[in-house]
Amino acid sequence: MNIKINWGWSIVIALATFMIFIGSIVFQLIFNKKYDHQLVSENYYKDELLFQLELNKLENARKLPKNILVQPKDGKLLIIFPDELNFSEIKGTINFQYLIDDQFDFEQKIELKTPVFEVDPLKLKKGTWNLKVDWKYQEVAYLYKEKIHF
Repeated sequence: MNIKINWGWSIVIALATFMIFIGSIVFQLIFNKKYDHQLVSENYYKDELLFQLELNKLENARKLPKNILVQPKDGKLLIIFPDELNFSEIKGTINFQYLIDDQFDFEQKIELKTPVFEVDPLKLKKGTWNLKVDWKYQEVAYLYKEKIHF
């Protein structure tokens, strides 16, 4: 039997090949454990509580008359806390997340002698950073988040 391949058979072969290709991709994505696609975390309730605590801290910071101010100045990054607060009572941490490469991420403890916290410019590479200031003042927790370009 001699089958002649014309344009009709070519379309059928192309569609069948495409359907087999798509089917194999869908099969791999569903049954291969390497592509885990679960949206719910294992510790759902614990994560929800942590997220609610974060929301509460953000709300506390929003209620402040003056929030934290972040300014680049003379090659340095300044984090200015509200001047109406007693800066010696402010405790917490500052997290820096470099969006391009996580090996440059770092965390600094907040220890203030003035309301201005200077970040070591040698630790900051040029680029975009996620800044997260998690701090406490008089037993009230606050959180400040910002994306900065340095």
